Amino acid sequence: MVDTYEELEVVFNGVQVQHSFKPKYLGITLDRSLTFKEHIEKTTKKLHSRINIIQKLAGTGWGADGRTLRTATLALVYSTAEYSAQVWCNSTHTKKIDTQLNSAMRIVSGTVKSTPTQWLPVLTNILPPTLRRKVALLRTTTKADKTKRSLLYRMLRNTPNLRLKSRKPPWTKAKELALSNFEGTKEWRENWTSTDVKNSGLVSDPNKGVEGTDLPRDVWRFNRGIEGIHAANNEALEWIRELDIAL
Repeated sequence: MVDTYEELEVVFNGVQVQHSFKPKYLGITLDRSLTFKEHIEKTTKKLHSRINIIQKLAGTGWGADGRTLRTATLALVYSTAEYSAQVWCNSTHTKKIDTQLNSAMRIVSGTVKSTPTQWLPVLTNILPPTLRRKVALLRTTTKADKTKRSLLYRMLRNTPNLRLKSRKPPWTKAKELALSNFEGTKEWRENWTSTDVKNSGLVSDPNKGVEGTDLPRDVWRFNRGIEGIHAANNEALEWIRELDIAL
């Protein structure tokens, strides 16, 4: 029986290599079960500090407009959040990163915490995190399939057999996406059409974004606030009507 906690003694050029149960390879922290929990938690901490920078650009009255904030968020936050996402996209801990990305999208869109998360990608015109990771995975495997001299191509042609059904390595997901002719924008449109989120009918195609992102920050936030007030008033009126019927 193999002891997974046994420390290995490896000597390289006469120097003993320090053992680590969670080594970092090409910027990815590995664990013995390949859950990528440690890596995602570290990434989450990085995102928190970067989101604070975006927050400083989004002053209520003087902040940057929506387009500028979107560009800055994609460059500063999403680039970190999606680093090597093709490897850990099937991890059960990805929600921790999605939570941080939702916070970033709230800043860009000028919305509050009570805003349904389904609306955040629409208001910021950014593909949902889950779909972005799928797109990245499929793009990588498709590129490797065209570059037959690459190491990744040879590895994808000689993948090991799965011993546990619970395991979901990225290459199996990539095959599923390729066979289903997956397109991120198409799936987002279909998901949005079938969603029951409130007022979803106001937007027919989430890929087109919403108007007004080029408005000054104070005007954009004012519009979001007015919409929130109208929604609250409508809910209050519905509650009063239901109360009258009950009485």
